[in-house]
Amino acid sequence: MWGTLRLRYLLAFAFTLVATVPVLLLGFWVEKNALPNEIQSATEKHLLLAQNVTSGLEHYLFDVGAAFDYLVEAANQSRRSAALETFAKSLEFKAFYVASEEGKVTYDLILPRNAVPQSLENWIAETRGAATSSKLSFSGVLPNETGEPTIYLVKPLSNKRMAIGELSTDYIVKVQKSIAFGEKGHAAIVDAQGRVIAHPKEEWQKEMRDLSALEPVKRMMNGETGITRFVSPALNAEMISGYAVAKNVGWGIMVPQPISELTGQSDKIQNAVMAIVAVGLAAAAILGWTLSGIVTHPVDAVVRAAQDFAAGNRDRRVPGLSVLAPIEFKTLSRGFNAMAQQIQDDHDALAERSRQASMERLGSIAANIPGLLYRRVKTADGQISYPFLRAGARNEFGLALDGHRPVMEDLTHVVHPQDLSSLIWAIDESASTLDPHAHEFRIIGRSGEARWARSFGIPRRRDNGDIVWDGVIVDISETKKVEQALLEAKEEAENANRAKSEFLANMSHELRTPMNAILGFSEAMQLEIFGKLTPTYKEYSENIHSSAEHLLSLINDLLDLSKVEAGKFELDIEEIDLCDFVEGVHKLMEPKLTTGRLQLVNAVPADFPHLDADRRALKQMLLNLVSNAIKFTPAQGNIEINARLESDGSLRLGVTDTGVGIAPNDVKTVMEPFGQIRNGLEHVPPGTGLGLPLTRSLIERHGGELRLHSTPGEGTCVELIFPQHRVQSAKALPQGHDEPQHSIH
Repeated sequence: MWGTLRLRYLLAFAFTLVATVPVLLLGFWVEKNALPNEIQSATEKHLLLAQNVTSGLEHYLFDVGAAFDYLVEAANQSRRSAALETFAKSLEFKAFYVASEEGKVTYDLILPRNAVPQSLENWIAETRGAATSSKLSFSGVLPNETGEPTIYLVKPLSNKRMAIGELSTDYIVKVQKSIAFGEKGHAAIVDAQGRVIAHPKEEWQKEMRDLSALEPVKRMMNGETGITRFVSPALNAEMISGYAVAKNVGWGIMVPQPISELTGQSDKIQNAVMAIVAVGLAAAAILGWTLSGIVTHPVDAVVRAAQDFAAGNRDRRVPGLSVLAPIEFKTLSRGFNAMAQQIQDDHDALAERSRQASMERLGSIAANIPGLLYRRVKTADGQISYPFLRAGARNEFGLALDGHRPVMEDLTHVVHPQDLSSLIWAIDESASTLDPHAHEFRIIGRSGEARWARSFGIPRRRDNGDIVWDGVIVDISETKKVEQALLEAKEEAENANRAKSEFLANMSHELRTPMNAILGFSEAMQLEIFGKLTPTYKEYSENIHSSAEHLLSLINDLLDLSKVEAGKFELDIEEIDLCDFVEGVHKLMEPKLTTGRLQLVNAVPADFPHLDADRRALKQMLLNLVSNAIKFTPAQGNIEINARLESDGSLRLGVTDTGVGIAPNDVKTVMEPFGQIRNGLEHVPPGTGLGLPLTRSLIERHGGELRLHSTPGEGTCVELIFPQHRVQSAKALPQGHDEPQHSIH
């Protein structure tokens, strides 16, 4: 115990003496002296640098002004020469010209000018009001006609003329770029309005960013010179800056630097202190490590062994300890190793009993599964084998099996020869994608009978590249028999349906001749061609004629529907102008619309793409849809025929009404032949129930489809969708196309 206490005191004393005292002394010195001295020295340098740049800029502007006066004299004498242009360009003049009172250029040099750019007119007007005939004015930075930052020199001349010089900012930018120190110390030059002339951020130069809100810029705009602190929006950092003003033009030059850089020297001192502290701490750590290692190493060895053992490493033991380890820790490590060995022995015995129980349960399950359990292995070189294959409760396939091992070397040996290649392909596909394997094939048993089987297995990849499936093969022979019976029944039903359709087509054709005779005789009676009829007989003849027309319509619909279903309806395809075609439907519907007091609108644009379709079939479809809309739309209702192109090139031809609508559970009924529903309207004439089924058959004959959307109480929309190849032009109408709509009341 005494030895332990003395070690603690020794470690505490070493850390306190080596680390704490130097940190406190050196940290206090750095805080009180280093940083203030560095800031004071830097601010003086920044102010001096700003003043020097200001002085140089003033001299440059003086030279530019003298050169401008010389160019004015040359303009008055109408002199031009290459030497004169070279002289002007050497001082960064981009252009020089003289403008009349009306803004017309009468003299130009360097670059030709026809007139004063529109962007300068306001500024020229202000200059004329502020300047005298003898005074040269410098503008702030302004965009020229191409948007480039430019300084304009303006001086009024005789006869109300104005001399204008366009000065590039390149020299000023060059001066600004020459001022760079530290990591982010720089210079910035702004005009009298606070707009950027030169700045490290080139995008600020191009857009002539307004910095008048910054503290040093405010002071320069007031004509002040000095030092200040501010937050830079360009660097998002606190800066210290010296600033000065060029008196003759009011431009400001500031030289900022992040305050964080000024702490660099103090940081060096602090780093030196930290290095000394680190050396002391390292010495203390080495000393503490050496002393504590003798005590802690044996404990750590036991702890690591226990953690590994708990994580599942049953072979983990405490290694031999060094000769310096206390005897107590050596005894502890031997006791731990003995305990670990006992636990390992008990665990192995329990695992063996659990494995045997699992095998018994698996065998019981496998024995009661109606099929074959298998393990399939495909090696990296493509060889397929079945190391495990066991029959369940019934060996439906009649295979010769010995326990869980197959008598044959490979299950593929009993696969029907016609199915072998497809089975191998399915196995290879599952191996390449690691997707579940499911395939149907035939197995030939010992009796030679071929039975249908379905194999299902989940693949996984071993570390050596082999693919392993664990799965089951079940007998589906009875399922196949049911499927075959269903196919035969379906084919028989289709044959019966075709026979029915052919019968209806033939019968409908035979019925049309007598019905036409009835219509003819009843019309003759109505017209009283052979003599006057009594009112009663005349009413009877009208009823006969109406009933015959209804029956003939039913026969015609039956005939068309039967032809389509029997595959005997041949399409006579021609190019159809939909707008004109719909107008024809309009005219046919006029009597019914007038009677029902309804409005029918043709919303198909005149320049809508033409359609390749059977004219008679298209007319039949539209008449069916419009007739239904008229029949089930109350008085004062609206019906619209519209068309539009879809993004995939298909065409939608729709009939929309504001009628009573169809309930969702009645949609299927109305799409069946002779299907009719209660509509809630009185005095609705009876129908055949064949209009929608016939329309659907006809549009499907064109390769399209019929879609019906309806809301009870709001109306119905039936759309005929024609595929892209039926449309003459796939070019959609422009958005918001306004086409005059034609309506019939």
